[in-house]
Amino acid sequence: MSSGNPRGKPRRNGSIPDKLDFTINRLFDIDHYLKKKVLEIKVKKENEKRKSFLRKVKERTDRWMTATKQEIDPN
Repeated sequence: MSSGNPRGKPRRNGSIPDKLDFTINRLFDIDHYLKKKVLEIKVKKENEKRKSFLRKVKERTDRWMTATKQEIDPN
């Protein structure tokens, strides 16, 4: 009986295929987590760009409204 274990004791840490399956599954979990985080960061950046753009538009509109109001009513 040659199982690769010289003393004939059962392996403590499981077989190599089991370890590989666990490692592969863990890598898929990590990959999924990282893709999710990257997507969250992209969405966050897009939202920040949108907010910044809307803030600039509001500032320009406010300046334009103030200038227009002063032209109509100089007092």
